[in-house]
Amino acid sequence: MNDFIYYSVQTICIQLVFLIVYQFLFAKETFFNWNRFYLLGSFILSLVLPVLYVPLVENYNQVVQLKEIIVTNNLNKQLDSFSKIFLLENYLLEFIYAIGLVIFAFLFLLKISKLVKLKKSTKIVIYKGVRIHVIANSNQAFSFLNFIFIGEKNKDFDTILQHELIHKSKNIL
Repeated sequence: MNDFIYYSVQTICIQLVFLIVYQFLFAKETFFNWNRFYLLGSFILSLVLPVLYVPLVENYNQVVQLKEIIVTNNLNKQLDSFSKIFLLENYLLEFIYAIGLVIFAFLFLLKISKLVKLKKSTKIVIYKGVRIHVIANSNQAFSFLNFIFIGEKNKDFDTILQHELIHKSKNIL
């Protein structure tokens, strides 16, 4: 399990670096295809890079340091305390990982439930052959999967619809 946690931490760190680069260089670009290519490519690279091993420096004079050996009559007590500490560290890391997983799963389900609730509260309008969920008393506009949500207070409805249709067609991929 330690290898998996170590791999996960490396993957998250690499994704963080890619996200920072994206925010500084590509976030304000309007070339959405290139942005998608970068985001998908960086995700795949962040999964592959921790697995790769590239020796940067060959060190011919390597020193191996062995753990100390203790000779005593109380060997069982020391092994028990060592194994308890080792197991405690492993369980603690797994516990923290599981708590993070539960929290993010809860937040994801909470946002999906809010979206379902919003979808049920909207009025469906068919405009130029497209189903649009109109949000009352709002100027928001977004698309999620194949659903388009546009607030009724938006002034330039046609332009916003064209923009959201681009997103809708990209989601089919």
